[in-house]
Amino acid sequence: DELGYFMFDLKDTQILTAARAKCIEIFNTICTFYGYGEIKNDEDIIRLYRSESRSLWVAAYDQLRRIPEVGTLLNHPEIMAMVKSAGIKLPVWSLAPMLRVDMPNDDKFSFGIHQDFSYNYTSYNSITLWMPFQDVDETSGALWIIPKSHKLGVLPTENDLLKDYFPSKHGEFVQVPMSFGKILVFSQHLIHKSGSNYAKTARFSLQIRYSDLKSEEYMKRKYYVHRRSLSKKIDLKYPEETQ
Repeated sequence: DELGYFMFDLKDTQILTAARAKCIEIFNTICTFYGYGEIKNDEDIIRLYRSESRSLWVAAYDQLRRIPEVGTLLNHPEIMAMVKSAGIKLPVWSLAPMLRVDMPNDDKFSFGIHQDFSYNYTSYNSITLWMPFQDVDETSGALWIIPKSHKLGVLPTENDLLKDYFPSKHGEFVQVPMSFGKILVFSQHLIHKSGSNYAKTARFSLQIRYSDLKSEEYMKRKYYVHRRSLSKKIDLKYPEETQ
């Protein structure tokens, strides 16, 4: 409520280890089929990405979010209990889960300054779970956030990014290093941006977003989320119920 985010320790880290291993297995499966060679570790994945066979990297990457381990995490007892404790009374995921693999020294797919709400427009109390599959720090792509910026409500956007950013108005960014097994949970109104990976390893991370079907404001919208005309349909002021 105060900062707009908190850190959660997942005790069942084996599911994260299994998810990362399954991702590497998928890269290996497509590469061995096409005679590229075996993919055994991050170094092999990075080499594949930078090779003339990048299409195999893309083919594998597009399948990662569909692994059974992601489904397990979506409905994991520890995670569901935490989501409900964060005020989500009847949780549903608001977008398909996103499993990213960020390569070293490659910011092509980084997201600039934004609020997740501008992509979802679900319940006002919706939250995002960001979980890395390894340690992340200042060099390997830890997220940047602005504590307490969720209290600013829904902000103007341009191409889905924050239209104007002023530290004096929105606050200063801080980076959030995380050890393996920790999950960053934050309001979808919290201002944040991607961190850059300058390490020698790939950064695997999963993002899950939950909204609340028992949110009174969301029910009054009849769960309407058509974002292009949303501002004409409802009042976008930050509701008291989530403060």
